[in-house]
Amino acid sequence: MILLGILPLQHILIILLQIFFIQSKIPKTSFNLPQHLQKHPNLKLIFPNQPLYNPFLPPPLISPLILPSNTLPYIIHLFFLLSLFIPALFPPLTSNKSIIIKQPLPPFLPLIPLILPI
Repeated sequence: MILLGILPLQHILIILLQIFFIQSKIPKTSFNLPQHLQKHPNLKLIFPNQPLYNPFLPPPLISPLILPSNTLPYIIHLFFLLSLFIPALFPPLTSNKSIIIKQPLPPFLPLIPLILPI
């Protein structure tokens, strides 16, 4: 259950970093922004539009944690975790291999107790 709660927090943090704090040091290093892009005048315009899907992810990921345990919250949670995990596999396979820890691992860990009877 802790892993299921951490994943929505991760997306809330990404939203905050990309929309409100893009000029600070943390997102510049977290998103590996090259120096020439860090000083780009449109940075404040580009990044707030980048995380448009992120605000939609925390509510369905949190809902199974606060709703009574039954089939619908389980299916909702499984659907959204898979929706995060499957697309997150593409960047590490096609570009930076170190992203495998940052992108597909967080949605994969909560999938384990949902899929396997532990």
